[in-house]
Amino acid sequence: MDYLFSYLIYLSLLSCVILLSHLTANKYHNKELSFGYDNYTKIKFNHFLSLVFIAFIVGFRYKVGTDWDGYKSYFEAGNFEAGKIEFGYRMINQLIFNLKGSYTLVFFLISFLSWFFIYKAFPNQLLPLGMYFLFCDEWFFFSTNGVRQFIAFGFFIFSIKFLINHNFKLYIAFTFIAGLFHSSAFALIPLFIIPWKKLYNRNIWLTLYSISFIFSQNSFLIELFSTTFKFLADKVPIFNYYLIYITEITYTVGKVSLGNYGLVFRVLITVLIIFYSKPILKKYPKTIIYYGLFFLGSVVTSLFVAIPLISRFAIYFTFFRPLLLALTVYFIFNERNYAKTGLLGIAIIILYFVLFLYVISISEYDFTFFQS
Repeated sequence: MDYLFSYLIYLSLLSCVILLSHLTANKYHNKELSFGYDNYTKIKFNHFLSLVFIAFIVGFRYKVGTDWDGYKSYFEAGNFEAGKIEFGYRMINQLIFNLKGSYTLVFFLISFLSWFFIYKAFPNQLLPLGMYFLFCDEWFFFSTNGVRQFIAFGFFIFSIKFLINHNFKLYIAFTFIAGLFHSSAFALIPLFIIPWKKLYNRNIWLTLYSISFIFSQNSFLIELFSTTFKFLADKVPIFNYYLIYITEITYTVGKVSLGNYGLVFRVLITVLIIFYSKPILKKYPKTIIYYGLFFLGSVVTSLFVAIPLISRFAIYFTFFRPLLLALTVYFIFNERNYAKTGLLGIAIIILYFVLFLYVISISEYDFTFFQS
């Protein structure tokens, strides 16, 4: 019965979000896709309603998410002095605490802000597909686990619009704000110096991605990184905080094998995204930064999936998968030259829906409403 309730909640939320997003997207159907900060999605009433629905479910969940208890206890303790929790998250907690609010209001506000900037990162036409893949590719569920990092995702994905238009000041500003919620985001600031256009070559990218699996979880590379990082931690005290993420007990198994269907599926999706990048970039050249970041994240994740410190940073880049999936499926459905591959787009949507249903069945995400 609990599982049926979880399915009802999550499927209803997904349906509402897609339908409400489609109301605006349909008006832009005949317009060209455009990227850059001058063409971001304007938040209409239907978008606002979607954001409220998402924030309500996330805000009033009960014991859903890895760190739910920790964040609840942090708020209720009322001790918001400088410490391991970043400034931005501390200030929101302190504000709600001073206003006599509850931890549910903190979850609501954090979720609303996160998804607000994610909404604004998508062109109107891509928003329904983008929201679909954000939910079905598990990012919605990640938002209930990596609460602080997810709001950093929101600021970062929005900041790329400024990077596309070479507005480096605003890119740095929004990335800096992301760092105020999760300090790892500060390391993203120098990305504006990378010449993404000069680095693009589809065949080379596909080759490098394939080669990365040969060295995936290579013991020599893992040990080299571990030793180097421990050496740096001895010299630079700030690195000591992250030592816990490279100890052997935190290593995970994530090699690609036929028995690991979920990982194989995502590998094939990555290959598909890179394969279609060439015709898509020809039509939408400004998306090169999205592709470059996603490719970088995919290769790094493949090589160092065993080291949480690296994979936790690379996830900023693989977070672009839903956007690029939405763009790829949109391209397949709307380009005459690719009309024959329409079934491929449908297959991707169906397979991701199956994945979504499976993830809901995991007890970790068994939904329960707020209890006093």
